[in-house]
This record gives sequence, C-alpha cells and structure tokens, in this order.
Amino acid sequence: MNHLEIALNNRQQEAVFYTQGPLIVLAGAGSGKTKMLTSRVAHLIQDCGVAPSQVLAVTFTNKAAAEMRARVEKNLGYPLPLSWSTVDSGLGTPEIGTFHSVCVRILRRESVRTPFTKPFVIYDDSDQLSLIKNIFHILKIDDKSISPKSIQAVINKAKCDALEPHELQVSSHSVFARQTQRIYEEYQKQLFINNAVDFGEIICLTYRLFRDHGDLKEKYQKRFRYIHVDEYQDTNRSQYLFLSSLAHSSQGGHKNICVVGDEDQSIYKWRGANIENILNFERDYPGAKVVKLEQNYRSTKTILSVSGNVIQNNRARKEKTLWTDNAEGDLVIRAQLPDERSEAEMVVSELRRLSEKNVRSYGDFAIFYRTNAQSRQFEDVLRREKIPYQVVSGLRFYDRKEIKDILAYFKVVLNPSDSVSLKRILNVPARGIGKTTVEKLENHLSVIHVKGALTFWDALEQGAEEPNLTSISISKKLAQFVQMVKNWIHDQPKLLLSELYHLILDQTGYVVELRKEG
Repeated sequence: MNHLEIALNNRQQEAVFYTQGPLIVLAGAGSGKTKMLTSRVAHLIQDCGVAPSQVLAVTFTNKAAAEMRARVEKNLGYPLPLSWSTVDSGLGTPEIGTFHSVCVRILRRESVRTPFTKPFVIYDDSDQLSLIKNIFHILKIDDKSISPKSIQAVINKAKCDALEPHELQVSSHSVFARQTQRIYEEYQKQLFINNAVDFGEIICLTYRLFRDHGDLKEKYQKRFRYIHVDEYQDTNRSQYLFLSSLAHSSQGGHKNICVVGDEDQSIYKWRGANIENILNFERDYPGAKVVKLEQNYRSTKTILSVSGNVIQNNRARKEKTLWTDNAEGDLVIRAQLPDERSEAEMVVSELRRLSEKNVRSYGDFAIFYRTNAQSRQFEDVLRREKIPYQVVSGLRFYDRKEIKDILAYFKVVLNPSDSVSLKRILNVPARGIGKTTVEKLENHLSVIHVKGALTFWDALEQGAEEPNLTSISISKKLAQFVQMVKNWIHDQPKLLLSELYHLILDQTGYVVELRKEG
C-alpha cells in the first residue's frame, strides 16, 4: 500500500481505506476526487481480495467513465476485460460506466423479465418526439392546442422522478394535465409495442425490475457488493432509487456504497438532479462515514477566496473550506455592464489589448457564452473591428441525418416493431411511399388495433398483400420494401456488421441519393 500512501493526501487515504459500510466523500472542486475514487477501486481488488466483478462504479458521461476505467487500469497495472463475467463468477471485471450503460446491460441480460418480445432499441430525443406526435394522431389530439414538445418535457420529468402515468398528480380542472396523463399512458404502451426504451425508461425500468422481482434484486445485490457513485449531487430520483435498490437489502445487506460529490457544484436541477440526495445521505444511511476533500490542486488562492465567498451564501450546503498550496495568482476582474452590446464591446476591446500587449495571435483566445443566441453581438463587434473569428458549433455526429438514417435501418433489421425507425426509412431514399400512404396504413391499424397486438410493420405487410388498402402501384412498392427488409433480417446473423452496412447502402441506393444531393 505504500504506493497509495505516497500518491494520496491524508483525507484521500481515509476515503480509500474505509471499505466497509456507507461512505460519503464531500469533494470540493479540484480536490482529486477521481484519483481517490479510482484508487479505492484498485485497492479493493488488489489489496482487499475483492472479486473485480463485485465492484460497481457509475458516473454521468462516457468520457468520465472512460477516464475512470483508464485510471483503474493504471493503478492495477494491467488492462481490464471489456465484457461482464457471469454473475456467479468471482472473475471478470469491475463494472465501470454511466448509469445508462450499466442499466442497459442489466436489461439486456434480464430481457425475459421485461415487456419486450425482441431485443429493444433505444430512442433518442428526436425518436421520442416522433412517437409522441404519432400518439397525437392515434388519440386525435390537435398539436396546435397542446405542444408535443411540452408533453415530451413532462414525460422526461416524470421519468427523472420515476413516476408512472397513473402516479402523475392530475387536477380535475386542468385539461393539459388530463391530456398529458392520457398521452403518457399511450406513450408507454407504444414504447413497449415498438420494443423500445427512451433514456429515462432505461433507468426506471431497471429500478422497477428490482422493485417487482425480489430474486432479481438480491441477485444484483450479491453481484455488486461495492458500489461507487461519482457526482452524486447530480443524481435524480430514479437514479437514487436504482442505487438504493442495490445498496439496501431486506436481510440487512452490505450497504457498501461510496458516494462522491459536492452540493456546491449541483447545477443540473433543470434536468432532474435532486440535491436532497446528497444532503440526506447520512439520514438514508445512519452511521455513514463522512470524509471531506478540501485541498484544491487546480486553482490559485485568489480564485478559491473569491469562489468561497460566493458559495458560502448557499443555504443548502454542508460546511467545508477549500484551501491550496498554489500561488496567489492574478486578481479576478468582475465587470457589470448595462447590456449585451456593451458586454461584447468590452470583451473585444480586452481581447485586442491583450493580443497587442502580449504579442498573441487571435487564435490564442476563446470566448465562451451560455446560449447560441448570444453569439450575434460578439460577431457584430468582431466583424466591425476586422478581427477574424470562427464560431465552433454544429450537429453532433449521431445527430446528423445520414447517420440517424443508417442507424434506423439497423434498428429495423434488429426489431421491425420499431415504428419510429420504420417510418423514418420507409421513403428514404425516396421510393414513392409518401405521407398519404403512411396515414392510410395508420388509419387501417387504428381500426383493427386490439390491445397493441399489431404494429406498423404488420400494417406494411398487409398493405403489401392487399392492394385495396392503398393502391396496386403502392402495394407493389410496399411489397418490394418489405421483402428487402425480410432478406436483411434473414441474412443478418451470417453477416459482419460492416457487411450488413454495405449491403443496405448498395440495395437502397442511399449513397447514390446523397451524391445527387451534393
């Protein structure tokens, strides 16, 4: 253990070596919490003889999870296997990932306990909105009276709070609330018919499996005997319930849960974060050990002094005072300006002054702003001053149309019941199957629809076989499309993913269509 004792300060060591029972580490900004957390995981495996597969560490982003994994490997001195071992094995690898990735693995392993008849697909925000708009059509709700995006926001908030449709508080005087509950009920029904989950449902469904199946809950309590949670101040209600299910047991349980966070850095209330989770940890886990990481390695004394004086005015917080051995540093300059234009003028003036004083190129500077709308004022002033600039923005890779289209093809091959993906690719590239045809098939589906037994794929198959549902020419086009998808489904088990990818591109003419569009 000498290597850890040398690498860690006293408070970090205290957290690393406390391995039995609940532990909360209040880690101020720049205090080395990731170093502490990954050292603790390595200590459990290397020095305490804990089976790697019994260690769980969850965080919020793929980047943070990848960094955590890399640091654990560095501490252990060898690479970790990428796949889970069997639940009962003492071998394998620690499970290090985001809440969503961990829960997805559990849901896929326990698929027989889920409502799905096929491997489920994951809907992103745009897929989710498409499904909600389709439900407006099913329920004959005018999207001018209620915004689909407002319904999406309510559903996402409900899932952050782990609320099912019947648990929503609905006022008899609120038409919006009553309609929302009705749409949410149908949304959940359609989600499962499509063999799909949205991001919120991934965690909610995992929690409900534990809640409703005691044997499953006990299985994973035995599997994950040492639980670590990063950024605990940003957890929402559903994440809290998922963690509590693993850490608490009707037989007393191990309660070996280590949470790390800083209530002063909680900024995600708008996306469901509940600061009460970290503030009430000692109430939830009586006798929990509290360790404070207060030495800052990142900032100057000046920065800590300024931020500390601001933060101490927070009402809901646990007392801690950050300190550092770093230098005093430059003074903080605070400017209060009357409007956006004055702000842009001041920033650009300072940028020019610093570039001339320090002989810097303009490429050495960056301007950060909170919303895209704020860029206009800065751009106007920069253009006027003839200062070259580049606005760094654009769609994320997986939000690009062509990427979403190809992923939709993959999803349909995996799961033809996925109506959102199916409708996305039905006429992409254009094959003469337009909106009118889709509406006719949906109307047909709503007439014969019984307890969610039929899907849009079923309607496509019927439309391909029965010309009277659309027309003879459309029926032929539907038959060609249906047969093409069936061929892919048949061939998929024998193909590499890359081979399936090229097969889809070739047979659909998708790349040819992109080239035509330039």
